[in-house]
Amino acid sequence: FAKDLGNSKTVDELKAQIREDLEIRMKNEQASGQREELMEKLVDAHSFDTPAGMVERELMSMARSQAMRMARQGADLKTFDIKAFREKNGDLAVKRVKGTLLLELISEKEKITVSDEEVNAALAAAARSTGQKIEAVRKYYEDQEGGLDNLQITLLHEKTLGHLLSKAKKV
Repeated sequence: FAKDLGNSKTVDELKAQIREDLEIRMKNEQASGQREELMEKLVDAHSFDTPAGMVERELMSMARSQAMRMARQGADLKTFDIKAFREKNGDLAVKRVKGTLLLELISEKEKITVSDEEVNAALAAAARSTGQKIEAVRKYYEDQEGGLDNLQITLLHEKTLGHLLSKAKKV
């Protein structure tokens, strides 16, 4: 049973592996919550107009993601009301664009960058978590529109948020 379920030799080894996985998941969820809270405070603290084109691209990206989720769940895409989706998510798109612009400005001012080694490490982590070879994961990103660039931007934003969190003081 332990071999089949978790690639473990004994039940005790399986329990230890499950415990470790749960601890990692809890830490990741906590860090994610802190990052979300920080982003919300950062966006709320800065008032500025967002470029309409960027907001439109974000809304379209959000709509595509929603349509893909619906398709994976077997829902009929004819029921997807894009107009209602856009109205409901307009404010969220503006917040996301503001967050992106703020993170880019902060990373530039703080001289935060992402190295090729960090991109490769992220690709390797994705390969491990999906059980694929790193070459397959890299090809997947390369085949996506803006794939590796988007990954690098995501890593830069995460690194910038981590930097901000390390300097943040709890109130």
